Amino acid sequence: MNKIKVLIADDEPMLQEIYSMILEAEFNCEFVTAANGNEAIEAIKTRGPFDLILSDYKMPEANGGTVYLFNKAHQNTPFILFSGGFLQDFAEFSDFYQVNAHNAFLGKPFNEDDLIAHVKKIFPPSGESLEKDQEKYIKVNLRHYIQYTSSAAEVYIKLAQDKFTKIIDTNNADAPEKDLLLHYLDKGLETIYVDKRYFTSLMKDAFAHLQEKLLESKKKEGIIEFGGLPFKVCFEGLNEIGIPDFHIQYTNDMINETVNEIFKNEEAKERFRSYCSMQGFAIGHSLVTMYIAASICHESGLNFHHSMKKICTAAFFHDFPLFETDASEDWLPIEKAKHPDHLFNHPTIAASFVPKTSELFEDTARIILEHHERPGGNGYPKKLNSFSIAPLSCLFILSEEITFNLIRNDFDFERLRDFLLNIKEEYSLGNFGKFFKACETIFELNT
Repeated sequence: MNKIKVLIADDEPMLQEIYSMILEAEFNCEFVTAANGNEAIEAIKTRGPFDLILSDYKMPEANGGTVYLFNKAHQNTPFILFSGGFLQDFAEFSDFYQVNAHNAFLGKPFNEDDLIAHVKKIFPPSGESLEKDQEKYIKVNLRHYIQYTSSAAEVYIKLAQDKFTKIIDTNNADAPEKDLLLHYLDKGLETIYVDKRYFTSLMKDAFAHLQEKLLESKKKEGIIEFGGLPFKVCFEGLNEIGIPDFHIQYTNDMINETVNEIFKNEEAKERFRSYCSMQGFAIGHSLVTMYIAASICHESGLNFHHSMKKICTAAFFHDFPLFETDASEDWLPIEKAKHPDHLFNHPTIAASFVPKTSELFEDTARIILEHHERPGGNGYPKKLNSFSIAPLSCLFILSEEITFNLIRNDFDFERLRDFLLNIKEEYSLGNFGKFFKACETIFELNT
């Protein structure tokens, strides 16, 4: 098998190495790496042509979209994009699957089997193996193995063609014998072979190291109490995207008032406590939605107290029916949901959970009923458009869209601005107009 020449563009060295580990376990590869978009473009110019390009989206000095556009205009090499966002977030990729049938998008976190399966579609096995014993062994860079592996495995070195010798046996050990491996590394050995049965644990270890590193750099969450219950909020991230502390404090007061109002109804209080005890995606995105909505509400000149009490109540209740299944389904189109009927009906069910005694019941229920409608009329359940969706529902919908983008991109300000510019045409119409105009000011879209 001829070598597959692969360009890996990612500003995280550990991910470059993980991609290499995955591919070299199955394919005969030559790797070129780039730490930013400009380096990747220069590599295409001077070190190409490549057989495959793997690229992150978020990189310094030109992002993955810029790399893709350059590649499309020159070599149109099969391009695999990795991102924590969604492909539709990025306008540069509107023709992604049309220009090359081998292009692919893998969301982070990704599964190594998905990457291998897609590369096999591009370079299907021809009958000749990377090694004669490929069915038994995977080839691993020794330095990578030492750096990332904490699980025991059977390790071999290659003495000659088709001849391998075992240097480490599992022997019920809890971890590989690092001293012995370092000895071989010092002797100049670059490649080892690992029993293929241990590939899953090897990659699990590598991803665990990566996750630990990412958590160290992730923006920290603060703890705040509402109604005596603790909540995690990324105040650092809110500040960095331009939400000032006094807006956060106003919103905190409003959230606390809303929680106390909910607690006046025993049934709602019990359901709410159960919902909050999960401390997962659902409650986290509800809180961020409130902070974003409060900033837009203030900039739009609405009656802050009256409007935000409705928004906060809707934010807490709108996903109640989902938390017993998988609240992350709220991210997905209905056709991709695990429980499409449940997802389609959850706005109606959630609206029924709002205590009827609430003076704000009618307006709050409408926000909940309409929170999956979209300006172009392609939402659900009623397919309303930007002129028929209620104004406060428009505020909520836009705030929630912004929240999804922030959470999946760790409150990256530039990614948020790119996202807002991409949706500007659609979200500037009808009852969304004044709220999007407020976003242009808050998030500095015109600078």
